[in-house]
Amino acid sequence: EPLAVARYVAPAGSDGAGNSCANPAAPCATLTHALSRALPGDTIHLASGTYHEAGLRVAQAVAIAGDGAATTRLDGQGRGPLLTVTGGGTLTLDGLTLSGGSGRRYWTTPPIGAAAYT
Repeated sequence: EPLAVARYVAPAGSDGAGNSCANPAAPCATLTHALSRALPGDTIHLASGTYHEAGLRVAQAVAIAGDGAATTRLDGQGRGPLLTVTGGGTLTLDGLTLSGGSGRRYWTTPPIGAAAYT
C-alpha cells in the first residue's frame, strides 16, 4: 500500500493534468482536483482563501487541513452539500470554515440545508 502523501491547494494553483498536488511550490487550484488525486491516508493542505466548491465526494480516508478557520473557507454558495463521505471513506477536517452548503431534509417545509453529509 502506498505511503500517505501531503497534497497542497491554493487559490492561485493549477489543476493541470500532470499536477498531483504533492509539491507545495506547485499546488492545485481546487479541492476537487486534490481529492481526485488523493490516496487513503493523505492530508490535503488548503492555503488561506475561499474555495467555491460543492458536491465533493470523499471515498477514502483523508484529512483536509486549512491555514485557519478565520482565513480558510469552503463555500458551496448554496449549490448542494459541501462534502459527502461515501463507502469506506473517512474525513478529518481542521482549520477551515464550512459555509454555503445546502441539502434537503424532506420532512420540513421549506427543506433545511446542511453543510456536510456522511
